[in-house]
Amino acid sequence: MSIFLFLLSVSFLLGGHYFKVLRWEQFIEIYERTRYRSLFSSLGWGYLLNFIFPFRIGDFVRSILAGRKMKNGFGFALATVILDRMFDVVVVGTIFFTLYFLGYRSDAINASVHFYYVFIGILFLIFLLLRYTSKWLKKIAKAFCSIFNPRIELSFLLFFWSIICTFTDIIRVNKGKLFLNTLLMWSFYLASYFSFGLFLKHYFNSSGGFLYVFVNLFAHKNLEAPLFSFGYFDNSEVIFTTLFHVLPVLGLFIISLLPKSFKNIKKEIERDYINLLPHITQEDRLKFLETFFTDQRKDYLSKFVEINKRVNVLQDYSAGSNATTLLCMDTEKTFYRKYTFGSESGKLYEQLIWLKKNEHKLPLPLIINEIHSDGLCSYDMEYKSSAVVFFNFIHSNPVEKSWNILSRVLDAFYFNLHVNTVPSSKENISSYIDNKVSKNIAKIVNGKEIKYLLEYDELIINGRAYKNIYHFEQLLSKKNLLSVFEDDVCCEIHGDLTVENIICDTDTEAVRDFYIIDPNGGNIHNSLFLDYAKLLQSLHGGYEFMMKTQNVSIDGNRIDFIFTKSLAYFEIFNRLVKHMKERFGEKGVRSIFYHEIIHWLRLMPYKLEKNGKRAIIFYAGLIMVLNDVENGKA
Repeated sequence: MSIFLFLLSVSFLLGGHYFKVLRWEQFIEIYERTRYRSLFSSLGWGYLLNFIFPFRIGDFVRSILAGRKMKNGFGFALATVILDRMFDVVVVGTIFFTLYFLGYRSDAINASVHFYYVFIGILFLIFLLLRYTSKWLKKIAKAFCSIFNPRIELSFLLFFWSIICTFTDIIRVNKGKLFLNTLLMWSFYLASYFSFGLFLKHYFNSSGGFLYVFVNLFAHKNLEAPLFSFGYFDNSEVIFTTLFHVLPVLGLFIISLLPKSFKNIKKEIERDYINLLPHITQEDRLKFLETFFTDQRKDYLSKFVEINKRVNVLQDYSAGSNATTLLCMDTEKTFYRKYTFGSESGKLYEQLIWLKKNEHKLPLPLIINEIHSDGLCSYDMEYKSSAVVFFNFIHSNPVEKSWNILSRVLDAFYFNLHVNTVPSSKENISSYIDNKVSKNIAKIVNGKEIKYLLEYDELIINGRAYKNIYHFEQLLSKKNLLSVFEDDVCCEIHGDLTVENIICDTDTEAVRDFYIIDPNGGNIHNSLFLDYAKLLQSLHGGYEFMMKTQNVSIDGNRIDFIFTKSLAYFEIFNRLVKHMKERFGEKGVRSIFYHEIIHWLRLMPYKLEKNGKRAIIFYAGLIMVLNDVENGKA
């Protein structure tokens, strides 16, 4: 009878461990496919080490072993173990409270009641702190993590991020299943302690029993001690007590070797997991977490995670606009995702409408999904591995081949989009000058990074002298610009026809070998010349090369930066100018170059806001273009 009680207690303990894994799995499966064998084996090693070493070090090792098999790593595994243990603290505390109020009182039980009462109170206080003072706690966490190298900093930040997410996303856990797993787990545990207590009492004629076992396992004074040092462990009970703890661990190891059913594997594969972090690269993850824990762009970051929780972000292609463009991958496909929030979402929705409206006129990206709601606009575009931006195409193909693409782009615009033209409105031109020229010049000259450069009549840019912006007051005057633009004609335009918004498909079997992305509205004066001027901003001004330049040196009126505009750009630029002269004449080309100046003026406030020092590079670009236009070199 006694041996039966012992075997029964071991079986019940193994059953409790089994349901503990099932409950632990619930916290993990929100974010990733669970590794069935890893969870059982890591829990087994955790309990084995808790039996030997103090301070429940086995739980930490459990996190390490499980994290090695998890997509989200050790920090996430540790966060789930902490959440798992917090549930246990609440249950054990509740049991001690129940024993106390039922009249089972001793020094150990009384002390444990107070301990768990305080412990649960602290947990509740931590919850309130996280809820209402998260801003300061995040900054403290960031300050602590920043003392380490980037690799360790990322690990710590990911752990804190995991804590936040697992606690926040607990609402996504199946509540009924969580309750059932917890109920079954502790029912088996309590049955095990009861059976083992009876075994000790009958087999050794000791004062054992359920209370004896439970108190020695969970009394607060024993929590820092290894299991083998508990009070019921004396020389006469060594073998059976060791077997009581070790045999269920061996059972966990055996279970970890058993294959999971095909049905469960298929269910896991088909499950819609939430990504803890959408980013793939360590650099992007660290950058995101550093921004989050400094509490910058809080609303944007929370929405970013929400919208991208079910995709992996392979690369960020965001450029000059306030919209975010990402190369993403889900379980079925790779695609580009473009989205924005808040007031900017209306602009992106206009872009989406433009793409739909003109899909029969131009080669445009295939839209595969779209979302438009209050404060959010998002659309996904088809991805093809054979597609490259025109900038890369230009620098990996002969000039003749690149010009062939560009000339067909211009023909597609001229014959299909730039049709149904109407004469320009003097009122629209006037508004265009006021909003795109005068207001932007005011923002530029008031920019703190630009102000001190305005003291000089000339700027020395990469060793060459150029007239500064005040020299061009007459050129940029409203009277002069009205005269330049008076013969413009207006129609449907793209508005942002840069080199990087032309995509080439290098697949020889592709139906089309180019398409156009990212239109831009809000131009006021929809002259078809704005599209050509955008091409000039690339091929004449060298915008893409400036975007690739990170460092700039300023010394008085000297501005120096690496500016390696390619020979291919020069050659295609010359062909473009010739093409424009043939199509629009000298006055039309003059208007196009003035529109290029305005594109640079429109660009500057955004660059000053985003990165003041690097904005100097683009200010130099504006000055060089102004000088070229005045000197007739453009």
